[in-house]
Amino acid sequence: FLYYFDTAVTGASVDGDSDALAVALAARGLGRGDRIALFLQNVPQFVIAMLAAWKLGAVVVPVNPMLKERELRYILADSGAKAVISLQDLWNAVGVRAVEGTEVVAAITTSPLDYLNHPPPSALDGVERTATPGAADLGDLVRAHAGERPAPVALGPAAVALLTYTSGTTGDPKGAMNTHGNVVFNACTFRDWMSLTQRDVVLGGAPLFHITGLIAHVAVGMLVPMPIVLGYRFEPGTIIRLAERYRCTFTVMAITAFTALANDPAAAEADLSSLTKAYSGGAPIAPSMVERFEREVGPYIHNVYGLTETTSPSHAVPLGRRAPVDPASGALSVGVPVFNTVVRILDDEGKELPPGEVGEIATSGPMVVPGYWNRPDATRRTLPGGELR
Repeated sequence: FLYYFDTAVTGASVDGDSDALAVALAARGLGRGDRIALFLQNVPQFVIAMLAAWKLGAVVVPVNPMLKERELRYILADSGAKAVISLQDLWNAVGVRAVEGTEVVAAITTSPLDYLNHPPPSALDGVERTATPGAADLGDLVRAHAGERPAPVALGPAAVALLTYTSGTTGDPKGAMNTHGNVVFNACTFRDWMSLTQRDVVLGGAPLFHITGLIAHVAVGMLVPMPIVLGYRFEPGTIIRLAERYRCTFTVMAITAFTALANDPAAAEADLSSLTKAYSGGAPIAPSMVERFEREVGPYIHNVYGLTETTSPSHAVPLGRRAPVDPASGALSVGVPVFNTVVRILDDEGKELPPGEVGEIATSGPMVVPGYWNRPDATRRTLPGGELR
């Protein structure tokens, strides 16, 4: 199911541990519709905690591990989270104070050293297990409830799976309500658009708290299914080593991450020829960077475009096709709308524009969220009639 540095984590252990964690959460009063915040890096516990929450019918709130106390408290309060699952150092530095005054009734911590059956890699130098006052240990809970299973829940496509918070560049962050239907549809989009099979291996280069990591790594990895390679957090040398070791074939990362890989001395010695399904989104891509990466590292980087509100991709360059360059900006095309997706370009009055004109992107499709958490005005403004503006 997962490779975490040099350790293989099986599907059976992920399933059993997420069952046990779900039982432990239920014993603390958590259940259907409750929000559970994940304050974690790219570790197996992220996937286990996400599945545990879904097995309860709960909603996962992925949180950027770089957030400070005030920012974390805002998300916990806005989402009404009742539980936090955090790395030990993040809990002690930020979480233990951030939960004050919120609805959080259960705190669980874990170490990035857990799930390793080899000596810690250099990426975890200096990491030690520490006490976490006010929080239970995830490993202890899993062992205490080993072999137990939560009561089954039936979730439909409209049930909210994730509250993923927008970056807040225009006001306070808003929680986009990504439904289980949204998540499954775009996992299918990645699988079918990128021709992914059980022979593929996912390189987990994007953070799992971000919509890209959630869908392009975890959801599609479970759907195909194919192994997901995790390395705690993005560090170019580590990512290069893992990609080569596990012969990773597929990834989606920011263009800055691909640039960092190309600039790392390890890239010149590594064989990354297996990485034939490389995609990048999140920022305009200069043709010169794609050409350099293809020349020096190997794979052609396909562009992909989407937002938190489209549950990752709404547009993508087809696998094996090369994106044309926009003459006005010099950037590569983001591709074409993916399956079942209608995209219009509108003027300031909301009228549809012909090809070649500049305007607002309006997207409708099965990946578009139904709205923002407790933000009816923002939902009406940004998603009139269910079409994302």
